[in-house]
Amino acid sequence: MDRVTAKTVSQHVKVAREIVYQAMHALGEKGLVEVLMASPKRFRAVPMEEAVDLLLKNKNMELKELNAKAQILLNTFKEKQKNDIPTGRTNLHLYSQKMVVKRISQAIDRAQKSIDLYITWKRFSQGITNSFAENIKRALARNVKFRIVMEKPEETASKHKCSFVNSLQIVS
Repeated sequence: MDRVTAKTVSQHVKVAREIVYQAMHALGEKGLVEVLMASPKRFRAVPMEEAVDLLLKNKNMELKELNAKAQILLNTFKEKQKNDIPTGRTNLHLYSQKMVVKRISQAIDRAQKSIDLYITWKRFSQGITNSFAENIKRALARNVKFRIVMEKPEETASKHKCSFVNSLQIVS
């Protein structure tokens, strides 16, 4: 590319000369444009092979920096996990209904000692009997203890028949 002035570039691309100067300055800092000190200033693009090589080197450098930061983060996380005292508890905070059903089913199947469940009466009476009955039966067969905390059901809701509920001990 020939040496060009900001005025020439400005007329060719139809943008203000100030914007051309800013762009040329930014490209110059990246090594993609050479600024020739003259009056008026002239600019020259570096050869394409040199520009591509320079951009690839910059991206590789960025990648190495990101990998180093990721490794530090991963090491910090691993160290924190070592220092955490395992409680044997899993707290699930999920919002997608399918994901909730899947994760609760998996949690019930993995439970070895006990399950603490905090749930509304409506969700309990519908979900437990419909979605998790088989999982709960298997857990009970493994002597898994259940502790369920919910609000006191309304009169009409408490009349709802639920075979699983009938076998629970209600603690007020």
